[in-house]
Order: sequence, then structure tokens, then C-alpha cells
Amino acid sequence: MGFTAIIATILEENKVIVAFLALPAYPISCAIYNIYFHPLAKFPGPKLWTASRLPFIYYLLTGQLVKKVKEFHEIYGEFYRLAPDEVSFASEQAWNNIYTFRRGHKRALRDKIREAAERPENSIRGARINITDWLNFFTMEIIGDLAFGAPFGCLEKGEYHHWVRTLFSYLKGMSIAAAPRFYSTAYAEKMINRRLDTKSDRPDFMTPFMRNNINLENMSREEIVSSFNFIIVGGSETSATVMTGIFNHLTKKKNKRILDRLCNDIRTKFIEEKDITLDAIQNTPVPYLEAVINEGLRICNPIPSGLPRVVPEGGDEYCGIFLPGGTRLAVRTYATNRSKNIFADPDEFVPERWLPKDQQPKRYANDQLSASKPFSVGFHSCLGKPLAWAEIRLAVTRLLWTFEFSVDAEDEVDFDKQELVVGLAASKTARINIRVLRPRTPIVETEQEYRYFCFFTENTTRRLCGFFESKLWSHLMLQAGEQERPIRHAMSAIGALDLILHTKEQKPHSLVTRSTIEDHHIFAIKQYDKAVKLMKTDIAERGHSLRTALLFCLLIVCFENLYGTQQSATVHIIAGIRLIEAYHHDHTSRSDKSPLQKAEESNASTDSVTFGIASPVPSDVEDEIYQAFGLLEIASLSFNVEGRGMAYHMLAKDSGSSCAKNMPSRFVSLLEAKAYWDLIMRRLLHLLPTLNTAQATMRGYEDDNETAVIMKPSSAVVEEQERYLAELISWHEAFTPVLQKCRLFPSSRDFAGATILKLRWILCRIAINSALIPSQVALDQYLEDFREVLNSAKDLMSHPAWTGNFTFDSGIISQIYVVALKCRNFPIRSEAISLLLSKSWREGVWDSAVAGNIAKAIVSLEEEGRKAGFIPESKRVYQTSMRFDLQKRIGTVKCFRSISNPSERCYPITKSIKW
Repeated sequence: MGFTAIIATILEENKVIVAFLALPAYPISCAIYNIYFHPLAKFPGPKLWTASRLPFIYYLLTGQLVKKVKEFHEIYGEFYRLAPDEVSFASEQAWNNIYTFRRGHKRALRDKIREAAERPENSIRGARINITDWLNFFTMEIIGDLAFGAPFGCLEKGEYHHWVRTLFSYLKGMSIAAAPRFYSTAYAEKMINRRLDTKSDRPDFMTPFMRNNINLENMSREEIVSSFNFIIVGGSETSATVMTGIFNHLTKKKNKRILDRLCNDIRTKFIEEKDITLDAIQNTPVPYLEAVINEGLRICNPIPSGLPRVVPEGGDEYCGIFLPGGTRLAVRTYATNRSKNIFADPDEFVPERWLPKDQQPKRYANDQLSASKPFSVGFHSCLGKPLAWAEIRLAVTRLLWTFEFSVDAEDEVDFDKQELVVGLAASKTARINIRVLRPRTPIVETEQEYRYFCFFTENTTRRLCGFFESKLWSHLMLQAGEQERPIRHAMSAIGALDLILHTKEQKPHSLVTRSTIEDHHIFAIKQYDKAVKLMKTDIAERGHSLRTALLFCLLIVCFENLYGTQQSATVHIIAGIRLIEAYHHDHTSRSDKSPLQKAEESNASTDSVTFGIASPVPSDVEDEIYQAFGLLEIASLSFNVEGRGMAYHMLAKDSGSSCAKNMPSRFVSLLEAKAYWDLIMRRLLHLLPTLNTAQATMRGYEDDNETAVIMKPSSAVVEEQERYLAELISWHEAFTPVLQKCRLFPSSRDFAGATILKLRWILCRIAINSALIPSQVALDQYLEDFREVLNSAKDLMSHPAWTGNFTFDSGIISQIYVVALKCRNFPIRSEAISLLLSKSWREGVWDSAVAGNIAKAIVSLEEEGRKAGFIPESKRVYQTSMRFDLQKRIGTVKCFRSISNPSERCYPITKSIKW
């Protein structure tokens, strides 16, 4: 017998043994085939996962699949082989490559949603609740009413309907719970039959089914029951999961700033509860609410695993790679939304990344926002998107308007650590216990205070912004007013003073007006006094909050300037600037700064003592607060009321040097251009005194103890002048595209703001060019520049964006004042003075009446020396010193002339003014 015959006989006689030994051979051979010979073998991926589906199934059952998928994407990139026959994608491009797009239609169902949104208020007032349950109750009520024609009663009873609880349990363990499936189907069938028997055109999901399926010829009852089971889940738990995640992140201590801002925006927009309607929210959305919801949909997506697709027979190309037919593929939502290659700080809850570009932090400017598609795209994208947005918008708005939320320490959980089962974000670890406080602290205490507070929020903030949008006044200050009583009372006080100006505009000579003005005045003083006392008490009891102190300081400066006590305002300006400088020094000298902060503050010897435009810790003190104090410093330098000496100027001329050095070559927005301009102007105002020439400045700089001495500039001084002039030119080049864009819309606020920046640039260019030239006659060559400044300023006074009366930022008074002083063309300077005296208004520390009368006194002095139409050098004023009292409406001005005898320069001509 040959060898082959012997083997055949053995195999024939031991079939069972052979079969048993062959069992492991099949999976092993399959694994080898999958790893090395499968059509997808060329794609990268974890070997164990490409060999078999077992690892995929294991992580699916443990609820950790989507997180494991994300880990692999961090290793293998935008796509990799996830299983023997599946490729996983995590990129923006993959959405449109894998899923086609089709725009769906929606039907307005506002009343049903509104009714459900109003039910929970009385039930949860003052209670400690599990918000996960209540959000599920809310969405189930809506979907039950729309699907079956009757709500489940969850909100009324404060508990799950028995069928709802069974359905949710089935979803979270459908692979092992078959019995509940039959029960849920039976209940759904009962509800559907009842609705089908109700002949009604009520606006719900069943109406179109009945209208287009009268005799059940298109869909059988069984198909309707099956569809509505999915509608119930898709229209309820998914939305509730997103809202649970949103509230989880909002109530974390580190996100208190986000919660405060959102509450403020909602409560500012909707003064009364009845104003909160679906139409109001959808037609005029709250931008920050939209950003919070978008971020919630990104980071708390209820379908984190993605929607699978199968490559059609014959194969196809996706994202530049060919996949054979039968391959499973999907965009993995969780991995995409948490990819550091797509989103900066992908695991952090940052609504600001969804704001418009001009309000978006630079760190998130390159985020690929379109990569987040919570409702998918294409033919099979979610039809319930309009309903979900309506539910989330209305529920979040009403809850945050009505209640104050807090999380007990033992209840604070990490939503991101939940288990993710069968593709749904659903686990007991996601249940959040939140303490609901009702009623929430009222914004104001009396009807009278409410009136003035509303005037401040609706009118004064707009005036304070002037020609520029300002997050400080439109968001930060209002948010602080919600939280801090001293700030709230200060806002009411300023609102009362602004109402005085408004009343004078409306009825300037009425007897009733005088009585009303006195009432406003008394209230303003009382509120101001109350604000100061409360602030002192808060500091004594709760300690020092720098952010609150700085915001309060800004309000005090506003009040004092508006009231006419500039000297007191100056004291607070100095105090606030010193607080900023101390804070900046403390944080820029720390060794634990991030690389970004170190790059921003690389020049520690200067930037750590002075400050630029960026806060070292924006989460503590926002950039806008930094920039506001930069504006105040510019204002104080305008009259040299600070008097910190030449040593400080030598240091402060390099304020924010790293910011200036890294200035963009092209600005993306007007606000960015303004932020850099304010820094450059502040640096220049510190530089000009250090150049130490007779032409020390063009902005009324004076020092009672020092008089400028004419001397030949050193090469180092000339080089410094050229360096700052180059900086000025670089700014203008970066600004020009923004200016051109703004000029396309002459009636817009941006046009006015861009024009203001252009005028400031013109005058600063003249100042820096002539800083080392001792002759005032040299300024005559800039006649056309002065004419352009005056004409543009005159046009702005009739521009739609003109707010008049009072602004926080300096506007056009200082520019007109410089033209009146430094342009020796009599018609031009006369017109400048006439403009300043034509009406009374204030811009920061600048008062049009003061500026106009001082300019008038100086011009009359110079004009006395005019001969044959020309004012000689010896008759020109090169330096001024002024003191004034706005309440008494008196002042004095000292004028220094460019006389040839140096000893005579020490004796100025003093003129008194009264208006």
C-alpha cells in the first residue's frame, strides 16, 4: 500500500478527529487571508481588527467602540481599515464623498413644542432634579403628541411612561432583550390605531400618512407601526442626549463664564417670559445660543458611531482611494469631531469657535466647522433636523431664562466618560443631577431701577460703543451686571445720566424737562453711591476679584466722565491701568505659561511691565478688558494727566512689542485692525515725548516741570523714529483691504469706524514725521492732510452711525482739535473750531466745548502775530498745558511759543477760558 493510500485510510477512519483538528484552521486561514490577501489588505489598520470582527464586537458591547475608533484615527490618520470589510473615515471631505446631499422640508409645529416647553416650570421649581430625565420627558411629550396625537404625560407626572421606559431599555440592550420588543410594538400599534381612527387634520406626523395613504395602499399598518417606533426614538432621546450634554458642560465650574454669558444674552434679549416664542428664537436667533448648541452637537453627538454605507458592486473611489464592492464604510462622527487635525482643543467645550470670524478667537480660526455634521448629509440625512433644532433652542432658552442652575459636588459627572451602546449615547453615567433654584435672582430690585437699567442695556451701551462694535459693552458688561450687584447699580446710574442727555435732546427748554432731569440726577447719584458701597462690602466679604474690579473701574470712569468730574475719572484710570500692569507682570513672569503665551509675551523685559492687546489668561480677564484700558491710557496721555515721568515713557513706548512685531500682514476684520491700531497709537504717544525736541507732540502734551529743549537728534533716536514709522506704514498696508471693503457701504457703521482709523493714522503719520523737526512751519506742508481730516470728521457728524452725546472711545473731537491747533490755514482752523462749538458732546475724557474753547484761545493768540497771511515761527504755539472744570465751565491754558531765546521759553502765556 502506497503512502497516499495509507493517509487516505487514516483520514477515512478518523473523520471526527480530523474535523475537530480542522476547526481552528478555518478562522486562522480567514485571519491570514484578511490580513494579507483581502482586497483591503493594502490599507493601514490594527492587525487584530483587520483579521476578525471579534475586537469590533467586543468594544461595541462594552460601549467603548467609538473611543477606540478615535484612538486608531489618531494613529493611522483620516482613514484606516477598521474591520476585515470596513474602512473608517474621519475628515471633512468624507461627508460629501460618502453621503449625497438632499435638502429636506419641514413643517411648522410651533404650538406643540411651545406647549411642552411650558409644562416643566411648576413641576421642577426649587427642586433637586435629574435633568437627563426631564429633558427626555420634554422631547417625549413633543414626539408623542406629534406621532400619536396625545402626549405620554411624562411632564405632568414627573416620571417615564411605562412604554417609554421599556422602549429605552430595549434600545440599550436590544441584542438580548427580545420580549420588550414585542410589547413596545403592541403598544405602538394600539396608539397608532387610535390616531388613525381619529379623523383630524391636526398638525402632527400622522396627518400626511393619512392624507397620502387613505386605504393603506402605500404603507400597511405594520409598516406604519415599525416606522413610528423609530420616529419616537429618533425624535426624542437623540435631542435629549444633546441637551443633557450641553447642560453637563454648562454647569461645570470651569465653564461658568460660558453659562454666565449665555444666560445674560438670553435674558437681555427676552425681557419677559412671554417673549420667548419659537418664532422669536428662529427669526432673530441669539448668536451665542446658536454657538453653544452647535458645540453641543459636535461634542455630545447622540449618534457617535456614524452611519454605515456599503460600496456598490464594482467598487468606487472615496476621498481619493478606490474601495472594492461590498466594503463597509462610514464617517465616524466621534472620531471626526474629536480630531485635533480638524478642531483646536477638540475635547474642550468652546462655543466661541462657532461665532462669526470677527468674533472668533484666533486659536479656532482654522477649525473645519463643516466637518461637524450631526444630522449627516445626503439622501438619508436626518429628516428631523428642524424639529431637533426647535426643541433644543426653545428648551435651553426657557430653562436658562427661568431658572438658575448649580451642580452639587457629588453630582458633577464627566459626560465624555459615558458608555456608548449600539451607537447611542445612553448610559447612567450621563445622568446629571442639577439643583434648580427658583425664582432666579431678579436683575433689578425696583421698578424705577428696572427702567434705568433697561435704558442702559438698550440705549447707553450702543452710545458707549460709538463707531465700533464692542463685545465689552454688548456682552461682557451686561453679563457682569447679571452676576454682580455693584456693577448693576453702576449701570443704572450711568443709564440715568444718559437719560438726562436724551431728555435734553428731546425737550431742551421745557419746565417739565427740568423737573424730570432733576429726578434722573438724584437717582443717578444714589445708585452711584450704592454701587461704590456695595463694591467695598463685596471686597471686604468675598475678597478681590480682579475682573469684577476692572469692569467696575470702567463703569466708574464712564460715570465720572459723563458727570463732568474728569479729575476723579483720571484717578480711576490710573488705578485700573496699574492693576492691569501688575496682573500682566505676574502672569507673564510665570514659568508655567503655554508655548503660545510665551510666544505672545516673548519680550518679558517690556511686555511684562506694560501690556499689549492680549490677556495672558483670557479666561480670567478677557482681551477686550485689556484693550479698554489701553484706550483709557491713550485718553490720559492726550492731556498728560498721568504724569508718570520720562522713565515710564522710555519703557512704555515698547508696550506690547511682541504683539506689534507679530502684526498680521493683512487684517481680517475692522475690529482686528482697531485693536492693533490702539496699541500702535499708545506706543507712539509714549514715544513722542522721548524724542526730546521742541516739536514734542501734536496732541497737547505738557509737563509742568519740564520744557522741551531743541537739540540735534542722535542717530539712535533717528533709527527709532524710522522703526516706528515703518510700523505705522505696515499697519496701514494691512488695514487698506479692510478700508476698501468698508467703503463699499457708506452708510454702514463699519464705514464710519474705518474712516476714524484712517484719520487717526493720518495725524499720527504727521506727528512721527515731524517729531524731530523743531520748526512748526514745517507742518504747513500737510495742509491737504488736515483738510481731509476735517472734511471726513464733518461728514461723520451726520453719519447714521453717529450716536452723539457720549461715547467711551475717543471719536473725532481729538482729530478736529489737532487740526484747529496745528493747521495754520485760517479758514480750515476756523471751521474746525466752529464744528467743536456747534454742539456739545463727549468722547471719553474729551469734551467738545472744552476742546473748542481751548483751541479758540490758542488760535486767537497765534492769529495776533499773523503778517501778510503768514504766522512766523516765533508766534506759533508748540506746546500747551490745560486745566479745566467741566461743572463750573471754566479753565486755563498755558501756551509755550517757539521763541529764539531759550530762557524766554520757560515763561508761558496763560489764558483763561469760560463757556
